[in-house]
Amino acid sequence: MHRNPQMLHLPAIVLLIVALFPMPAGYDLFLRIALCMLFGLIFAVHIERGAKVWPLICGAVIVLYNPIIRVHLTRAVWFGIHLATIIMVVISAVIVWRAHTRKDGVPFHIGRWF
Repeated sequence: MHRNPQMLHLPAIVLLIVALFPMPAGYDLFLRIALCMLFGLIFAVHIERGAKVWPLICGAVIVLYNPIIRVHLTRAVWFGIHLATIIMVVISAVIVWRAHTRKDGVPFHIGRWF
């Protein structure tokens, strides 16, 4: 897959932090398209590592941020979703980083299941 897979998480974190501030309406569509692509790649990284739960979480995020069939929620609700997604992406990055930097190539115990 990717030589440095934990770096796939960085653009998602930056885009979500920017989304916490008032932005033009076009940013919402851009955010949805970018996050769907990024989470598709993150999904592939977790599938490649053999994780069981993280591909499901990434799939749920892809459905939530889907640009074609949009989920319409209030700004306050999206703010909370963006915060929760930022936390989730940071946890995912740490798990992928720990699994990727391990010498024997075997992901650490909890990362294998989550």
